[in-house]
Amino acid sequence: MHLPNSDRPLSNPDDDKYGFVELSSRLAGPIVHATTGEGLVVGIEGQWGVGKTTLLEFLDHTLRHAKIEGLRTITLAPWLQGDRVGLSTELLAKLGEALDAENKETQKKAKQKEFKETIGRYAILAGRGSAAVLDVAGDLLPGGSMAKRATKLATDALESVIGGGTLLELKAAIRKRIADSGLRFVVVIDDLDRLEPTQAAEVVRVVRSVADFPRVVYVLSYDRDVLAHALEQSLGVKDGARYLQKVVQLSLPMPAFEPFDLRLQLREELLSLYGEFEGASSNKVVQEDLERAIDSAGAFLNTPREVTLVTNAVRFAWHASRLDTYYPDVCRVQIYKIVRRDLYDWLEGYLGVRSILVTNAGRISAVERARFGTKLYEVLPDDDTSSNSIYTLSGIVPGLSRDENAEKRVFGGSTAREVNAMIDRKRLGSPIHSRAYFAFAIPKTVMSDRDWNAFLHAAGSDRNELERLILYYAETQRPVGGSWLRHVLDRMDDSAIERMSFAQLKGVLLAFANVMDDILRLGRPWIPFLGSDEQRAASIAWAILRRLRSGDPEGVGVVLSEALENGRAINWLVGEFIRTELFARGEAGDGGHISNDPVLANDEINRARSTLGIRIEEVVSDGNVLDLPKPSRFLWGWRDLKGEEAVRAWVATVIQEDLAFVRLLSELRGTVFSDREYRVLKEDNVSAFMNFEEAAERIRALVSVEDTAISLQAREVQDAIDLARSF
Repeated sequence: MHLPNSDRPLSNPDDDKYGFVELSSRLAGPIVHATTGEGLVVGIEGQWGVGKTTLLEFLDHTLRHAKIEGLRTITLAPWLQGDRVGLSTELLAKLGEALDAENKETQKKAKQKEFKETIGRYAILAGRGSAAVLDVAGDLLPGGSMAKRATKLATDALESVIGGGTLLELKAAIRKRIADSGLRFVVVIDDLDRLEPTQAAEVVRVVRSVADFPRVVYVLSYDRDVLAHALEQSLGVKDGARYLQKVVQLSLPMPAFEPFDLRLQLREELLSLYGEFEGASSNKVVQEDLERAIDSAGAFLNTPREVTLVTNAVRFAWHASRLDTYYPDVCRVQIYKIVRRDLYDWLEGYLGVRSILVTNAGRISAVERARFGTKLYEVLPDDDTSSNSIYTLSGIVPGLSRDENAEKRVFGGSTAREVNAMIDRKRLGSPIHSRAYFAFAIPKTVMSDRDWNAFLHAAGSDRNELERLILYYAETQRPVGGSWLRHVLDRMDDSAIERMSFAQLKGVLLAFANVMDDILRLGRPWIPFLGSDEQRAASIAWAILRRLRSGDPEGVGVVLSEALENGRAINWLVGEFIRTELFARGEAGDGGHISNDPVLANDEINRARSTLGIRIEEVVSDGNVLDLPKPSRFLWGWRDLKGEEAVRAWVATVIQEDLAFVRLLSELRGTVFSDREYRVLKEDNVSAFMNFEEAAERIRALVSVEDTAISLQAREVQDAIDLARSF
């Protein structure tokens, strides 16, 4: 199980899947008939991987099992031999052996020895003294071992060893012997297109001139274009294909496969492979998706070898990544890798960047967008629904469109539901799983399914573990920047919340109510266009309550009361969580942010106000307000819950001390972004709590005091006031 196909040529007719056995049977008759004449050279032509060697294997099998009287089959593999002229010697040796075996009973030993010497002399003269020829001739000719040592001697010295007889005289003697023997020969020479140019030219010379004997049919296999180019290089001819016509009297191009043959075979192989791994046949959805992938990407298949290569690639990839991928998409990607490498490379780059964009781990410039869009048009140029258009990726790769503007062809928007559907099924378009299709691992910028599932499990069953995980992710940086908590929060969109159990939803809300102040203390920056972690957590918390309202209405009041009464993160509860609902009701800030989509009824918000009001008084009475993380948030929430008068009264008391005054103004600074992040202090930041002009004047005075604990902070506040005028 799970072992790859070695891609060896087939030799057992029972393994034939493409009709090669029948084709070889039909070719055998004419080839055998041609052995009765003066000789013939047949060329089996086809690109690499199309099945030429398998066809020759079956042809050899057919001829040998036909047991035709007087027919001998000789198979040569010059590509394996790797010698420039050894082919002529090997061929002549095998011819000699066959003739010798046929006549050993009817001829005297002297005659046999004489013909053996004739073959040996001819081999040496045809090879012109090559060491390789002499090596073989040493077994054919007396004195051959001496000839080996004479490699560098002149031809006349060589002839002193082999004796008389010109090349033509020796060849004529061999031709006569073959004609008189009654034997016929089929000589199969495979893989000419794999030879070096000089080797290919030598094979052609042997077939055309050295061994053009009667009653001998040569069956050569090669890629016509490759062999023609090799002849052009080695012989210096302008047109290798025309030169090849002088050698090959009958060319037989490998027939095209019947429509869908390769796709049907690939489908059978991939379904069988799925069963090997999963221990059962594929379900209907997987089978339908696989058929769509093969119908689309499989249109690019050209040879049986490609079917084998794809099957092997899928076997390896699925074995390595099956926990993080979807089988039909793995098959699609591996088909592209084998037969459409340009499209494979584009997909790897595009999906890698898209994963970063969707998970808010980075951005991409307009120039880069245009580059991806331009390349997409190059790899999939068609406008119709063919396999060569972007429509073949519809529903598989998100964000693509057929737009005239290259920048707008790619990285288009997707709904949260679409993205989460791909994540759930581990599809190729999932920002969490796309990298696993190319690198057998999830991206370093996203959380693995294992870790995500552990987070959800803790949410439903282990509050302490959940809080530990939240804090751990808040403190741990992602490779692309930002915390892993931000990634977790981004994944918890409406679609994810819809799929979580009520126990998990309650667990997350109560964990936020306990740990968000600890996260505030980490001082994570506010992210442009995305907001802060605490803001995102508040948004998620209210989405959770909205979901509970529709599915577990009685549980809403219970979990909300527990969070407000016992949650340790009082700053977040007052400054972020409840303010989100107050803004939705138009009861926070200036009242101009009404969303008309509040979660709580009037009586519920009143109870929330009362509960948090009591807790605010406890914090104030303990004198811990300025020790809270980001206390300005607490002050704004306090103002919206209890009114401005109470907050201003507390502020007036606290700021009587200069150090508390500068600390408070420092905390009230806001943030603006331009070429970088700036901290500014505007009147709007201050006026709800004290008179801005009076505060500014006091700061200017404190800049010069001797107490550096005060003066240094005062300088920062003064700079923030000055900087605010620029924005």
